[in-house]
Amino acid sequence: MKISDRARQGFDQFVQHCMRTTLVPAGQSAIGITALDAVTPEPVSSARAASTAPRTTASRGVVVMLTVASSSFSLVLFLHHEVDAAARARLAAQHGLDPSARDGQAVEDAMSEAGNLFCGALNRELGRVFPLVGMSTPHRLDGHCIDHLRLLRHSHARHFRMALSDGSHRLASYCVCAYGDIDFAAPEAVVEDVSVGELELF
Repeated sequence: MKISDRARQGFDQFVQHCMRTTLVPAGQSAIGITALDAVTPEPVSSARAASTAPRTTASRGVVVMLTVASSSFSLVLFLHHEVDAAARARLAAQHGLDPSARDGQAVEDAMSEAGNLFCGALNRELGRVFPLVGMSTPHRLDGHCIDHLRLLRHSHARHFRMALSDGSHRLASYCVCAYGDIDFAAPEAVVEDVSVGELELF
């Protein structure tokens, strides 16, 4: 199935817009978004590189996966999260959680809620072009699953890294599995209040 160039640009536009409106913590700003050909593990320190210990799944963190689907396509979204202590503490602080909760269920719930907010915003954007779109509930998966997107037999896939003003970043990946030819011109993005998640079962 074919996705036209302008439709690919439209999907990219919607995803980048939702990154800017839902993944930037209060008090920070987005510096820029870079498109990546592939997602690679974060660089390791020389001390870690010299270690003979085998690589663990923690080196790729976890992803929160959600799907926005219509009668003509399924868009599978992946939000990447690092799982080291510093990253979990930062996530806890951004969501107003007690720092001591960084290793508990509250942080896992915060990851899922961030996915719900993002996917709810994306669902609304896509709903301006496609009728009857709906979103799934979030699922947490091992970060290495992103290496196997080709198994979904998608027609389009992209990875975006958004740099934030505090020096950290947010990483999102998505792919579109088309059920027919897709062509559309994306309307201009609408800035909305996304403080409350929107959940639809599909």
